Amino acid sequence: MEKRLQVSEIRLDSDSSRLLVGRLADEIRCLIARDDLGGTVLPSVRSLAQQLKINRETAGKAYAELERQGVIRRRSPKVYTASHFYRNDLEPYPNIGIILPCRFSDLVSNSGSFCLHYIKGIIDAAAEQKISVLMLAPPGFSASDQEIRQFRDSLTRRLIGVVHLGDRGRRPDRPLEAVMKNEQLPQVILSAVSELPNVGSVLFDTLSGARSLAEQLLALGHRKVGLIMPWPRFVWKGGDSLLSYTCTLRPLEIRGVLEEYGIDCDDTYCCFSCTYYNAVLAALKKKMKAGSLPSAFWCQNDEVACWCIKALRELGLSVPGDISVIGFDGVDSAAEKSELTTICLPFYAGGRRAVQQLLEYRKHGITEENRFSYLQTFLLSRQTLARSRMQIT
Repeated sequence: MEKRLQVSEIRLDSDSSRLLVGRLADEIRCLIARDDLGGTVLPSVRSLAQQLKINRETAGKAYAELERQGVIRRRSPKVYTASHFYRNDLEPYPNIGIILPCRFSDLVSNSGSFCLHYIKGIIDAAAEQKISVLMLAPPGFSASDQEIRQFRDSLTRRLIGVVHLGDRGRRPDRPLEAVMKNEQLPQVILSAVSELPNVGSVLFDTLSGARSLAEQLLALGHRKVGLIMPWPRFVWKGGDSLLSYTCTLRPLEIRGVLEEYGIDCDDTYCCFSCTYYNAVLAALKKKMKAGSLPSAFWCQNDEVACWCIKALRELGLSVPGDISVIGFDGVDSAAEKSELTTICLPFYAGGRRAVQQLLEYRKHGITEENRFSYLQTFLLSRQTLARSRMQIT
């Protein structure tokens, strides 16, 4: 049976805020990818406009946009065909790329090894589908336009998609921006969100773990809980970035759930700008001097929780005898010597889910329905959380 573009399946949602040209181009791109239409002659601009009952100029602009992206090619002034490389030239040895934000050794050592768990999940899930994984570093910040273009185009030819582990901490980052704006290449970010509609995300549901924590705190008699975070306030927007990291909203989400359960998380008990051990120690000294220590501290991540435990003990307090401490991330939760109560994130499962989403985007395209994926977090209760000694009033 001759392949053809299924124009009848194109849906142009009138409620969408996106321009009609962009929506039409997205729909055609998804159908070309889904139905493997490489080399197929597409309806003429006039025919497409008539079938969809839209203006010919709109149809022409959508085709022009797809031609610019390399999704379709103009064979003659009025004849367009779907590009072969858009789907087929990667077989039979497809690859997924992992875009590294820094050197691999630095990535593993600086991120507390959670990125290594991501990568394990990506590689295992890809191998099960007989897909190889490539580690890729974008060109340097001073790269020329030609170098950036060559790198971007090479990804389209070599890969079925890429997974982003984070940005490179600098703006402008033209090489990374060029990759993320490549709408021909399926892309997924872990633990972050992009404003670009062609980039999906694998996210962790902070609220699921937070509710388990709130129930445990109440059962153990904790009514006043402080939060220790690296930012000077609960809502931290940071600088201009290609990505918005979900961890910046974590303290606000945790406090919201705890307060929902009737637990007092007033700023009086919270420590801000705790980016290193001495800052944590200084903040806790002030709380102790002011008599505003809570019965438990939740910390931005497990590293901060370890700083908190060390600082409390340096101040002569017992954990969890005097104050309980809870972390967040659970990177080392499987370690036999770990005593920390923490909300665990399934990093390995996140890496696996990223591969699943890339394959989904490649087959069906990316939409608002499949762009975001959420994995639940869970509480791992250990020795640093115990019954509160404070009198409940």
